[in-house]
Amino acid sequence: MEEQTNSFLTYNIKDEKDLVKFKQEKEEEKNVDDSIKVPADAEKTDADVYHQEISDSLTVAEESLEDNAAKELRSIADDLHTSMKNVEEAEQTCGADQETWDGYAPRHENIIRSIEKAGDAKSEGKSDEECSKAIHEAQESMREGTAYMQERCELILQREKEYQEQIEGLRRRIEELERERELKAQSPEELARCLAVSTEFLAAIDAMRKEAKSQPRIVASEMFAASREVVKDAYYSVKLAPTKIKSYLTNKAHKAIDGVLHSVAGVFDKGIAALEQRRAGILEKSHEIQSATEFYRDAMKQAAEDGKEQGTMEMERHVAKRMAQVGFGAYAIEKTLFAESPHRKEMEKGEARNIAKDSVREREEQHEEKSR
Repeated sequence: MEEQTNSFLTYNIKDEKDLVKFKQEKEEEKNVDDSIKVPADAEKTDADVYHQEISDSLTVAEESLEDNAAKELRSIADDLHTSMKNVEEAEQTCGADQETWDGYAPRHENIIRSIEKAGDAKSEGKSDEECSKAIHEAQESMREGTAYMQERCELILQREKEYQEQIEGLRRRIEELERERELKAQSPEELARCLAVSTEFLAAIDAMRKEAKSQPRIVASEMFAASREVVKDAYYSVKLAPTKIKSYLTNKAHKAIDGVLHSVAGVFDKGIAALEQRRAGILEKSHEIQSATEFYRDAMKQAAEDGKEQGTMEMERHVAKRMAQVGFGAYAIEKTLFAESPHRKEMEKGEARNIAKDSVREREEQHEEKSR
């Protein structure tokens, strides 16, 4: 962890070019810290899946497009794919970021719609001007997606840089306290307590980030976010502690020194507690989602054995209602539909959330009616 921290501090990563160079230099170092890797749940990444969907839409649209227009659209689509792959590389270095992909989903739907409109314009008898406008809108929708991904990539890199600076800042301040000989003589017990809990705090942060690597992106993302927030709070809370203590040592204010050390130890204690609370909440949701996935698959299998029609939105609603009836919450149902349903486009447009909310609301209404 220390080596990785130093790498970030000494290498100034500001944009995607810096990221590429950084990755090339680190390629020779095979033992990259596991605590900052995103688990590879499948060979095909989200970037590849999205790019394939765009490519399939372009293949259909190209039947009615001129060669130059088709080539331009393909080129812009490749740029978008590159920007998405850069985000995935940044995640490998800095930790998962579910927010980026949640933000891209509606943009992706707009891209697919605009490509379809560009392909349909000519066959629908639109004027040359209208056809050109439709092609331009398809181009711009992908360019906007590329710009969004580039912005998110830079944000992820900058956010991790700030985190590494803060964690290193905490280490330096702890070392400053440890080096104060007079402090060891004046307040040995308070100092020992402060150093012990600071070590425990740093170990807890490191453990959470290592644990995140074995989790799916949606869970890992929350774990990395929690570690960043807790470190930030601790850093700004103890930032001035060494300066205060030096001043108090000069003025022989021993009680004040004990107060600062006690306060610093309290910050780290609070950070450890906050981290564990966040971790428990995140993993609870994770376990709920995992068991929800199993329930969904079993329910679909049972429905098939019962001869019910498969692959319909009505079946998705039926299974969601069953999930709600056995106690799954809206969050777990929504995420399961989003991940498992064959109706991906509809789910991304908001159907997953609507179905989940309706299912839970219906369960609650039934409970209220029974209790009357």
